[in-house]
Formats: sequence, structure tokens, C-alpha cells
Amino acid sequence: MNKIAQIAVAWLVAAITAACCGCKSLDAKNVAAMSNKATTLAERMLSPETKPQDILLVLAHPDDETWLSGTLARLAQLHRINVVYVSSGDAGSDRSGRELLGQTLAQEREAEVTAALKVLSVKAAPIFWRFPDTQLVSNSSAITNKLVTTLNTQNPQLVISFGSDGVTGHPDHTCLLYTSPSPRDLS
Repeated sequence: MNKIAQIAVAWLVAAITAACCGCKSLDAKNVAAMSNKATTLAERMLSPETKPQDILLVLAHPDDETWLSGTLARLAQLHRINVVYVSSGDAGSDRSGRELLGQTLAQEREAEVTAALKVLSVKAAPIFWRFPDTQLVSNSSAITNKLVTTLNTQNPQLVISFGSDGVTGHPDHTCLLYTSPSPRDLS
């Protein structure tokens, strides 16, 4: 595996929530342990010899998949991927020059990400939960409940989401770590 792939793999699996790695807090020791587990898991998941598995990717907004698009494209060649977008990005900025706002912007972002996932070879249509953009923290209980239902229904072997820094520090990204259900919430 080349160095760029190794970095992408390490980030990918480090983004798996602390709950999935069995960590209770994110101190330096637990981050190092997560990183070691992440690297091992990533190498196994990206190996062509690995039996196809169901992977659930939980992201805050359409376009967040760009943080791991190369790795996502590789995983999609080997595994079944489902992507959940908790918000449709209705409070985001329109960079198209068309001055889209609110629901119109959200619909455009959903269409764009649907096309992007096809380019990345993700076969399943994205799932949009449409919680209000920039308000995921205040909706964390409802998001947790929806995530528990999704996990119990889809039963993925791997869940990938943001780590404690949310890549950019965006509150909608970082809150996803804390909406992860504990194993006792799952059937």
C-alpha cells in the first residue's frame, strides 16, 4: 500500500467513533489505541481477499464524503456501502452563483451528492435524514434514536463517521461522535 493510501486508510478508520472502538474518552492513550486498531482494520477492509461486508457511512452534510472520496471509492469496489447524510445542508453557502437558499439549496446538494456517489461507485442511493443544518447538536437525541434504528435495521459490520475533531471542527461534524449509541442500545 502506498504512503498516500496508508494516510487515507489511517484517517478513515480513525474516524470510526470511539464507541465502536470501545473507548470511553478520547485522551492521547485512547487516540493512539484507536489509531492502531484503525490501521489494522483499514488494512483488512481494503484487502481484496476480504469478504464483502456492509459498511455504513454517517456524515453530517452532502459534500462531507469528499474528505475520504478516494478511500470510499476503493471500499465501494470491495464492499456494500450505505451513506447517511444527517442534514441536507440547507444552511450552507451556494457557490454556484445561482444564490440558492434553504430547501432549494438542500435539494441541489442532495442531487450533487447522489451523482458524486455514483462516480465513486457507491451503488446504494444515499439516505437523507434532513435534520436542520447547523442544528445537529440540539437534535442529538433524535439523531441517536434514528441511528439506533438504522443500525438495528441494516446491521452493518462497520460504521464510519467523524472523529472527535470532525475534520474541520464544525459542530455538526463533531456532534456525530457523541450521537453514537452505546452497544447496549443495539438489539
